Amino acid sequence: MIVAVASLFAIQILGNSLAAYAIALGIFLITFFALHLLVFILKNRLNALARKNKAYADHALLRALHKIHPVEYVGGALYLALQTLALSPLLDRILSIGFLALITYVTIEVVSVLLTSFLQRAASDENHQHTAPMLINLTIIGKGLLWVFGICIVLSNAGVNITSLIAGLGIGGVAVALALQSILSDLFASFAIQFDKPFLVGDTIIVGDKMGVVEKIGIKTTRIRALQGEEIVFANKQLTDAQIQNFKRMRERRVVFSLNITYETPHLDLQEIPTLLRTIIERQQAARFERAHLASLGTTALIFEVVYYVLSDNYRLYMDVQQQINLDILEAFSERQIAIAHFSHTLFAQ
Repeated sequence: MIVAVASLFAIQILGNSLAAYAIALGIFLITFFALHLLVFILKNRLNALARKNKAYADHALLRALHKIHPVEYVGGALYLALQTLALSPLLDRILSIGFLALITYVTIEVVSVLLTSFLQRAASDENHQHTAPMLINLTIIGKGLLWVFGICIVLSNAGVNITSLIAGLGIGGVAVALALQSILSDLFASFAIQFDKPFLVGDTIIVGDKMGVVEKIGIKTTRIRALQGEEIVFANKQLTDAQIQNFKRMRERRVVFSLNITYETPHLDLQEIPTLLRTIIERQQAARFERAHLASLGTTALIFEVVYYVLSDNYRLYMDVQQQINLDILEAFSERQIAIAHFSHTLFAQ
């Protein structure tokens, strides 16, 4: 019986005995289950640590491990098992390249998850919440660079002359860059906006004759919601070249308005008007009086100029303060019978 089994295992198939195939099968099964068990233990351990310590790194590593699937275990175990067999040089070369491609793929997937987790963590932090669009762009670019690097490694081991390939891509890249000049300009403008921060998502800005609230800063465009409700889309290059008024950065709002008083107003009342205006404005808690003067003698009225500051960037508050000031002026002038000038036109018939 033993002799028969020995004879059976001695049978040669494709240059290897059945015993060699049996050993390879055993190595495959042991390696597959060992990898599966190792990852399973690591996942359970990280799950326990994540529940206990709430450490963000534990969650990131756990997500990275979930990117490793049983298919990868099969590939790694199969490669190790086949190394015990006598294979043709061509098949051995194909297996080596395939195994390298598998390792590169798994590494890129794991590093991509860790990179994404790190940038998401940075974007969720209160101090970096406004840089979230830039971090998303960095995630996309980082993943792209990882894939380019991984493909170059695999091609280099496959015998491809990477130097010549990169040189050829460099020449082609110049042509592509010229064709995509506008897109690339907007891409780099996006990074300039993110790093320099002339405005952030949620800021109210004016660009040319357009005014609105910044909703999204993308790779190529920035989207602004106009006060009327429509969406305005700007190319990022336009914004880096344009003069931008950012109302969000305004700590207080300077207000200038004028009053036209009739020439018939008594001189004593005219002298009282600046003090009266100061009293009215200083009643407003959200305002700081600056000055009030009889600025000029107009052709039809005496023009008083008033300057004050609203101690907030809130436009609604500014309008509320100005409205109350206007109402108080009308009431005070009515009590003192000070008349505001009204312009009139006389038409002559021919």
